[in-house]
Amino acid sequence: KATVSVLYWCIATAMEKRPDMIPRYGLFKAEEAKAHVEAMMQGCKEIMNKVVEVPLESLTYEQVMRPFQETDNWCNYVWGEMAHLSSVKKTDELRKVYDEMLPEVVKFELEIKQNKELLQRVAGLQNTSEYASYTPGMKRNIEQIIRDAKFAGLTLEGEEKEEFNKISERLSLLSTNFKNNTIDAMGKFELMVTDPAKLADMPDFILEQGWDTMQTRHEGTKGDFKNGPWCFTLDQYFDFMKFCGDRALREEFYRANITKASKGDLDNTAIIEEILKLRRQKAKLLGFNTFAEFSLAKKMAPSVDVVLKTIEEMRIASIDKAKEEVEWLEKIAGHKLMPWDVTYYTQKLKERSLSLPKDLVNYFPLERVTEVLFGIIKDLFGAEIRQVECPSELSWDEHVRLYEVVRDGKVVGKFFFDPYARPGSKKDGAWMGSIVPRQRDAKGELVIASAHIVCNASKPVGGKPGLLSLDDVETLFHECGHCLQHVLSEVEDFGVSGTEGIEWDAIELPSQFMENWLYLKRNLKKLGKHWETGEPLSDEIISNLTELKFFCGGMSMLRQMAFASMDMKLHHVYDNPTDEVRVFDFYEEALEPFTVVERVKEDRMLCSFSHVFAGGYSAGYYSYMWAEILSSDAFGAFEDAGLDNHTAQAETGKRFCETVLALGGSVHPSEVFRLFRGRDPTVDALLRHNCLGNYPRPNPLDKIKDL
Repeated sequence: KATVSVLYWCIATAMEKRPDMIPRYGLFKAEEAKAHVEAMMQGCKEIMNKVVEVPLESLTYEQVMRPFQETDNWCNYVWGEMAHLSSVKKTDELRKVYDEMLPEVVKFELEIKQNKELLQRVAGLQNTSEYASYTPGMKRNIEQIIRDAKFAGLTLEGEEKEEFNKISERLSLLSTNFKNNTIDAMGKFELMVTDPAKLADMPDFILEQGWDTMQTRHEGTKGDFKNGPWCFTLDQYFDFMKFCGDRALREEFYRANITKASKGDLDNTAIIEEILKLRRQKAKLLGFNTFAEFSLAKKMAPSVDVVLKTIEEMRIASIDKAKEEVEWLEKIAGHKLMPWDVTYYTQKLKERSLSLPKDLVNYFPLERVTEVLFGIIKDLFGAEIRQVECPSELSWDEHVRLYEVVRDGKVVGKFFFDPYARPGSKKDGAWMGSIVPRQRDAKGELVIASAHIVCNASKPVGGKPGLLSLDDVETLFHECGHCLQHVLSEVEDFGVSGTEGIEWDAIELPSQFMENWLYLKRNLKKLGKHWETGEPLSDEIISNLTELKFFCGGMSMLRQMAFASMDMKLHHVYDNPTDEVRVFDFYEEALEPFTVVERVKEDRMLCSFSHVFAGGYSAGYYSYMWAEILSSDAFGAFEDAGLDNHTAQAETGKRFCETVLALGGSVHPSEVFRLFRGRDPTVDALLRHNCLGNYPRPNPLDKIKDL
């Protein structure tokens, strides 16, 4: 106990000396992590105990809410560091201590949220004379703490409370196991290719990736990137499927991808069934009929019925367009389309109808992409992004970069950028994570916001710089949108600054909004220059690239709606009272109305659906669609102002920055949108941007002369 207290003092002292509150990732030692987490929990308990001592008749915001802010900072500094590193630099030692401490941290969090004396003092602030003078953010934070405490089982007693806590701890462990199994399965699979003829259509950058992986995983292998042999892993899946002309290899890779984490000791099937069962039980304990209803109680969407109705409306607007797209692809392929053909022939249709070069990746070097992206941000929002030296003590990998965000001559935020994939040690996908939200410390000093942007682009190989596919570029624009909302927030109130406190189905608004700027001709013109020769993309190709925003948009939207519907129904309709595995039958039934290409019986995509089973999107995957309605309508404001009118664009950007980006979670997202747009959102802009419903679009086959 003495050791924990001393360590608590040491960490607290270290935090005081680090006003940015950014963990020293480069100094992390797994063998010390357990003691640090124990000290964190001990210190936080001591802080919160002081709140309970505050007399109910003399409550002040500073006495009650400041300790919540301090404990939040502690958790971000210690536990946040471990959680981040477990996703970007996983080691066996880190996994072991993380898995060991996770149940303890869950217990600790529940202890705080279920402390009735604490909540009594938070709720008591609403009855004080000073409450009327609180900012909207302060009031909203109090409301959310009260709501979250109730949803954490505060009102439960006896056996129900004990059962709730056990379920919560078990769910945390199951989600971690799900994530670990998925990461391990991603790193375990290898597609070995020795025959150059099978990769005859493959661009050099993919061959170089395969050769680099071969050299890394199988040291001493003789050959070269042109002649092989090659080794491909699942983190290279999408690029491989776009360009591999060998149908048998595509099928092998496809089947490996849709069955990952579904076999042997990495099988997530039982975990899925248990997660769904426990989530339903948890919701019922809290008074909800289903987990979906519980999930939506904290979101912008008003009800499950409204969400399912909106999904169905989007399905109807997409299905005929998707069927037409399948006909296009089968015309190109010359045979019936199977799932492993879709990505390849979509790429072929793009190349032939839009005259896209196979080596398009060579035109998007990372350095230029960031330069242009940051220029767009400066023009729109007046924020300058500057790269600064990343000290080794802050970095977790040699490729990590550190940037400062400057506005009106002041540094208002910082973010790390981790661009490249690391199979086996880094979680797949891309995300923005908060490190510290904007706030005032106990001395009244401003603490600026900080975050990290994590992507999984292919790392530099063969002496070339980091080259991004167009999908990678879009992903970076997307994650930068999240980051802007975090670092450009002007809110200093605890719990509602930046991305904190924003309803989950509105959180994607700024990220999806930023994607639109990629597909403007003027921006593609700045971006598209060959990394080596400086040769720009032709005006024809740039014009054709703008069509990619809605290219085969029917199938793309239908796929998103299929996952959204399936997720919602799994958490609202599916109920398995037996030990028999039934979830895959339900999965197939849920996807049937959205199917336009024959499915394979072996599909076990659920076993790696981390968004739903190891992320924050359970009964919330619809959020992408919901936020896209908001983001498309928001971009419509810039279209209405005139995309070529620099003055009007700057004025509209200023209004967007002062509302959507600045207000964070301090105001309900419906009100934030009305403040920016002057009205409630409509679905029209989304349908128009994607050429869905009754909106016309060109037939790409008309551009192909030798079909």
